[in-house]
Amino acid sequence: MYHSLSRNQLQTLVKLKSKKHREKQGKFILEGLRACEQAIKNGQLEIESVLFDSSQFSPDNEPFIIPQEVQRLSVSKRDFKELSSTITNQGIAVVAKIPKSAKIENIINQPQGILIATDGISDPGNMGTIYRTAVWYGAKALLPGLYSVDLYNPKVTRSTAGVTGVLSIIEGDLLELLSTFQQAGWELLSLELNHQAEELAKVSINPRTILIVGNEANGVRKEISNLSKPVFIDGNVHLVESLNASVSCGIALHTIYNRLKTKS
Repeated sequence: MYHSLSRNQLQTLVKLKSKKHREKQGKFILEGLRACEQAIKNGQLEIESVLFDSSQFSPDNEPFIIPQEVQRLSVSKRDFKELSSTITNQGIAVVAKIPKSAKIENIINQPQGILIATDGISDPGNMGTIYRTAVWYGAKALLPGLYSVDLYNPKVTRSTAGVTGVLSIIEGDLLELLSTFQQAGWELLSLELNHQAEELAKVSINPRTILIVGNEANGVRKEISNLSKPVFIDGNVHLVESLNASVSCGIALHTIYNRLKTKS
């Protein structure tokens, strides 16, 4: 059954564009036909409601299967444009609860796995792509640290293409978390371009590895670099200064994943 979105509900949802109100309400909005369908199909998020632009959708033409218990809200074209974070929206969005952070003890004692740590990733598109790629290669968890862009930023969730909620998220000070994992036997590999870095393809891969991706402009902080083993991806460095952070992460994950797969 469809209900019309009230003005008060609209104002509450519009506030979810800001991190402050996402944290306060414990909710976020995910937009886009493909992303919403994938999120509902994955079943990892607690979906509160699905929002439809009434000029594009009706109860008779829902674009994909939606569980009966999920609330449907009909929104006018003007109001949908107000709550949307895109210039050209697709007329559909879901309101979901922000998943609870994972407990470190549920991850740290696992016998094998890949974790991703982001040290100050500021671009939402990069963060969303890193998240999505991590899911593709079966990463166990993501450690975003305190200085990376919010994982529930609208641009981040769009870039994850509907897989938001699939990865376990371990929050906290990144240096402290990495130190704790290292003491428990996890290998720390940081993507860097310096004379001390080793080529990733030639490095021995620990069954329990954390791949660290640094800030787009400044790279990995020195204190984290000192804690980890710096690695680089071989390529035409004389022609290209560096790779995009999410591209580097994807290539590195592919390398680590295949090396571990060969060992098993």
